[in-house]
Amino acid sequence: MVVKRGWILERCAEELARAIPDVTVNYGQQERTVDAAAAYNLYMPAKDLRKYPTEGRAIGFYTHGTNGFDLVDRFSACVAMNEEMSLRLGGPGGLGVELVTVIRPGIEHQAAAPVFGVAGRVYNDGRKGEALVKAAVRDGFTFIACGTKKTVSAMPRRQWPCPTVHRADSPAERAAFYKAINYLVVTSTEEGGPMTVPEAIAHGKPVIAPRGVGWCDEFPCLRYDRGSWDSLRALLQRLTRVPTWAEWVAQHRRLFRRLPA
Repeated sequence: MVVKRGWILERCAEELARAIPDVTVNYGQQERTVDAAAAYNLYMPAKDLRKYPTEGRAIGFYTHGTNGFDLVDRFSACVAMNEEMSLRLGGPGGLGVELVTVIRPGIEHQAAAPVFGVAGRVYNDGRKGEALVKAAVRDGFTFIACGTKKTVSAMPRRQWPCPTVHRADSPAERAAFYKAINYLVVTSTEEGGPMTVPEAIAHGKPVIAPRGVGWCDEFPCLRYDRGSWDSLRALLQRLTRVPTWAEWVAQHRRLFRRLPA
């Protein structure tokens, strides 16, 4: 691997070298070097093929920008850091790269699974989106709720389909609820507000909200498609499963097995 010292890409290269036999990091004290005998040289970033050319086969790692796009024909495969770059390299209207894969660098710290919260009164018409919460709990996401009493003015109320551990009619309970969650989730399909959005922001909690509902689009939120469990689930999964170094290594192993010998 041809990589620059003192940068996150050096860490990326070292993770591969530690875990995969016959993978080495090629750099000198002052500049990178190229191993002419290597089956492949992996350039991190890809643009450095211009500075440190090789006559052998190479792989290019693309992070951002267009620098290095003129080199794609010289790579046997390309690795993209994100989906946007993958599309620019090999998607419709892209550069025509045949073998391009997205591999995200990892992090060391693996926190506990996030706690998602829903808050407010649940009505009997389903517009609060409690069906989405039920699906989330069923699929193993951790949700808690801040809701109302089971009856309000003698009228039965539906309840959030998850542990309702805090009462919305108590300021102290609401504060405890916001302290306990990592994200507030708005599941409504129709709202004027909801008031929980600015309340969560005031408590320093990020908000997940549907597009086109009430004033959700007027506040900084992580967005999904209104009423869509597939869209919400994809977002919850991205927030729950962050990339790891083990996955970084495993995905490179799979890529290396696909390369011509």
